Amino acid sequence: MSENNSNFQNDIREILDTLYDGFNKGRLFSELTYEQYPKSTIDYLKDKQYIKSELQYGGGGTYNLTPKGIDYIQNNYTEPSMTSGSNNIIVTGSNNVISDNFNHIFTYIEQSDIDAEFKTEIITFLKDLQKSKNDKETTINKIKTFVTGIISSATKAVAVEQLTTFIALLISKFIL
Repeated sequence: MSENNSNFQNDIREILDTLYDGFNKGRLFSELTYEQYPKSTIDYLKDKQYIKSELQYGGGGTYNLTPKGIDYIQNNYTEPSMTSGSNNIIVTGSNNVISDNFNHIFTYIEQSDIDAEFKTEIITFLKDLQKSKNDKETTINKIKTFVTGIISSATKAVAVEQLTTFIALLISKFIL
């Protein structure tokens, strides 16, 4: 491997690790400058749709990971394999394990206009659902408990507004 290619690969990994670390700490964006990393490397990651820029200026910009970038990192820096079945269901991930959309949902929630306190409650609730494999009745009861908690901790108008924003976000990103 040539030294330039090695530097390029190291820069890619370092950029992705920096953004992923920020994402895990709850930061929506991280600053990357062209003094830190070559513009061509940042552009490559944007072209691959692993990162997107939120604000650009002459010497760099603010960037965040896309759901595809998160999947790439969580799949040990390799593209998830894809296999389609006879019914056109796409299976992604290693060992043909169907990956869930929780990481995508977390990203969209973090980037949404939902109040920070409600974001925390929603993410905690979704992580609980993600960890536990429940039957339909248990899942519905957990949803009822979550909604009741939101309603009881806020005025009705605020609760309705926040839940409406959350549901609209899910519908716009995953159903439409």
